[in-house]
Amino acid sequence: MTDTTPTPPKKITLASLEINDEVNSWCGKCGEFKPHKVNTLQPPKPPKSVCLTCNAIHQVRFQQPGSKEPEANDISNIPPWPELIEGVDPGQATQYTLTGNFEEGDLIMHKTFGLGRVVTIPGRHRARVSFESGVKLLLQNHGL
Repeated sequence: MTDTTPTPPKKITLASLEINDEVNSWCGKCGEFKPHKVNTLQPPKPPKSVCLTCNAIHQVRFQQPGSKEPEANDISNIPPWPELIEGVDPGQATQYTLTGNFEEGDLIMHKTFGLGRVVTIPGRHRARVSFESGVKLLLQNHGL
């Protein structure tokens, strides 16, 4: 017998979703992955969707609650802080703002954390930045 239960998608990111997109998402009411339709975008939170099986409304979830975080959140391969800032001029850093648009490799100056380098862009509204005090997930493009 073949299992026809939808499985979590592999290539879709929360930031790429649009209203009315159909996705396979974890449904807590059904207790498994089911087809859903995106009905609300609420950055920086995950979009909300309607389960097409039971009509429950909840956030889009591409993994079962309690399961391991996706590999995209793995920060173990980020080079050490001294390597990231070697030979850079702090005066060339862009001032961090919520409405800023940053790319991987950009230098930023944060009023609390100081000099940082953008190491990944996990979504349209987020930037993972390495600072001397550690790696932080910051908002970007907020309100755009």
